[in-house]
Amino acid sequence: MATSGDTGVAIADAFGGSSWVSVTILYPSGGVSEVQEKQMLEVHNKYTNEQALPVKGNFDTCQDIAKLLQAARSTADKNKLITKELRDIIRPLNLSSANSINIWRLIPQMTQYVVAYTELVKSKRIKAGDEIVFAIPTGNVGHLMAGMYARELGLPIKKFIVGTNANNVLANVIGSGVVKHREFVNTSSPSMDILDPSNLERLLSLAAHLAKQKTSIDFVAMKRDIKSLDKSRAGVSLAKYGVSAKTLAFLQNLLWAEDVEADEEVYAMMEHAGRVYNCVLEPHGTTALIATIRTRAKRGIDTKDQVVIFETAHPDKFPISLERAHLEDSIRYKHPNLDRLAQHSLASFKKPLPLNPDLVAIAKKISSIAVT
Repeated sequence: MATSGDTGVAIADAFGGSSWVSVTILYPSGGVSEVQEKQMLEVHNKYTNEQALPVKGNFDTCQDIAKLLQAARSTADKNKLITKELRDIIRPLNLSSANSINIWRLIPQMTQYVVAYTELVKSKRIKAGDEIVFAIPTGNVGHLMAGMYARELGLPIKKFIVGTNANNVLANVIGSGVVKHREFVNTSSPSMDILDPSNLERLLSLAAHLAKQKTSIDFVAMKRDIKSLDKSRAGVSLAKYGVSAKTLAFLQNLLWAEDVEADEEVYAMMEHAGRVYNCVLEPHGTTALIATIRTRAKRGIDTKDQVVIFETAHPDKFPISLERAHLEDSIRYKHPNLDRLAQHSLASFKKPLPLNPDLVAIAKKISSIAVT
């Protein structure tokens, strides 16, 4: 599986020591927080059925590898990167993915929306049936898609506020109706450091269906352009790929996107929330909070709308952000495992050497611990 820091740890924790499942985590070397990396390396050293492999590149590199390895199981896929040697290694493996490439990751994520809504009803802040707003920090668009599916199943959701960082493909798609992005940068919110979100096709397909668009969308050309777009260009209109004006209007009515491009703004808001409200946030959730404040200021939602803001992880996973926000000594719930990991140097976890994005070499690594 490919991870930008959190899913890899969760899956490894779930399947560590299993005699039925082996887990290979691909994560971007230098693209996750030190605590997240320690969590992954700990299971790498603890369990024989698991391995954490740092890969040269960013999360998109890891995700592309995961997708190509899955495609190698099919003889119908004619991608030139999929060689006979690769197919021979992959074919005997019952390979699956645990990040949001896989729809089964999104289905249980829907429950977060239902639980949040239920808590508001129980606390009498809303009545059953009232519509509310969810604010989501997003990179790979998986959490947003889980919310979209929950809405289609009947959960009363009025609008989604989407917070992105400097790697802001989705904000441009929704806000301007163009495919456009800048050079990739590492930010304070690594789980959102993604330029090629794997759920963008799902989002546009669902929107087209709900908007009753009759024509198809050329996702092959769209994905090709996302990967090869000249960063100096103004961007490419979604209309070029067959996204209708009606579909775009549907998206823009349901989603409000804000890009929070400066880490300094995130640190300042973290400090403000900590000192004024005694609430210690992590950088991803802080991005969603900033997006919510901006949306209210721009009248994107009503002043009386109830907003639930999602976070991504425990703030202690991001010690550098806490330090920059002057919250390293703040009073907060301490997670015992994160506290323990903080006491050890990264060098003590015996990190493997970062791998080149070589499909065959990585497939051999996966095969070496596969359960037979």
